[in-house]
Amino acid sequence: MPCSSLSFKDIAEGALPPLSTDTPTTDSPTATYPIVDLIICSFALHLVESPSELFSLLWELSSKARWLVILAPHKKPEIKDGWGWSKWNVDTWESTRMVDNVPEILNDRCV
Repeated sequence: MPCSSLSFKDIAEGALPPLSTDTPTTDSPTATYPIVDLIICSFALHLVESPSELFSLLWELSSKARWLVILAPHKKPEIKDGWGWSKWNVDTWESTRMVDNVPEILNDRCV
């Protein structure tokens, strides 16, 4: 799987290109591209220094993907309601407020 050299700042500024296999849905110059199903950000979002930079990054990613999985060793980053994402309660499989203290750990079944 090819990787990009874009930084978080580049992505926040709209530099994230469509996937090479994506094609416009119309011939219009403002055509939209298919949404990516899942973005996984592992041990990295806490490196974004300011809340405004984090907002810009998350908002841009929300226009490109359906799901965002954040793997982090602690509660950072703090993502607020209105930043383009909904927190998902994996126990009840429904959306919840960002400030709700719901379980955030997924366990794989052992079968």
